[in-house]
Amino acid sequence: ELLETGEWLYLDVRAPEEQRAMGIPALPEYGPGLVNVPLVRPGVGVVAVKKEAWLAEVADVLPDRDQKIVVGCKSGVRSRAAAAALQEAGYTNVADLAGG
Repeated sequence: ELLETGEWLYLDVRAPEEQRAMGIPALPEYGPGLVNVPLVRPGVGVVAVKKEAWLAEVADVLPDRDQKIVVGCKSGVRSRAAAAALQEAGYTNVADLAGG
């Protein structure tokens, strides 16, 4: 529902391969759109990105800590962790997409 308002940006924390395979939520043509900053990187298996490095990458693309952000992933585990990290880093309008 939040994404339908056009006020919330969708931060996808899935790997690009997952995003291509599973698609992305329907977003309105207006509004901030989508940003992909994965919490994992492909490698031998799946390699988690260190929180500090991930937050720095997010800050590069989302410097406004008052930006309304909905965080999503495949099942909700990574998005919950990402939302908590964003809030700890001072982002004020963060919501976790229930179930991923």
